[in-house]
Amino acid sequence: MDEENRRSSSVHASNGSFFSSSQPIFNQRRRTRLFKARSRRGDSSIITTLILTSTVIAIGMVLLSYFSSVNAIRESDYLEQTVESVQKIQERFIIETVEVNYHAGIDDVVVWVYNYGPNSINITVTRVRVLRNGEEIGYFPSTELWTVESGKLASKTVTTTDLSPGDVISTEVLTSRGNRANDITKIQPKT
Repeated sequence: MDEENRRSSSVHASNGSFFSSSQPIFNQRRRTRLFKARSRRGDSSIITTLILTSTVIAIGMVLLSYFSSVNAIRESDYLEQTVESVQKIQERFIIETVEVNYHAGIDDVVVWVYNYGPNSINITVTRVRVLRNGEEIGYFPSTELWTVESGKLASKTVTTTDLSPGDVISTEVLTSRGNRANDITKIQPKT
């Protein structure tokens, strides 16, 4: 019988069985160690997968947040540009009258501007230029702003020199939105 046990254990070993039946305590310990090692390997792959997944999700959330804020800023800028373009199109004004007031050696050109645009659109005049033969002889500086409310008529005085009766002057009014109006006036003799 003893020989049969040996044969059966050698058969197990030769048949690919990892554990021999002659050493049951050793086999039990080895099986326990292998099972624990396998279970740890499974745990570590799950933990690795969880860490990798959470990292990808966190990076995705950061990128989503960044691009949505960039998009919100671009939408806001687009809206402001659109509103400004609409106001530029709706801005309506004309140079109603240009008068010349003569003083001792100094001539004042009074420019009357009428804003006939919609009620919500006030114009801000940034520059008034007076030209004679293409040469600038007077201007209202761009450092001061002049606002003309909708439906109102307003004037601004531009100081010039050496105007003579019969001179033809060109008056240009420029607004903060980039619109301009021009007027050509022939100076009448002094009265």
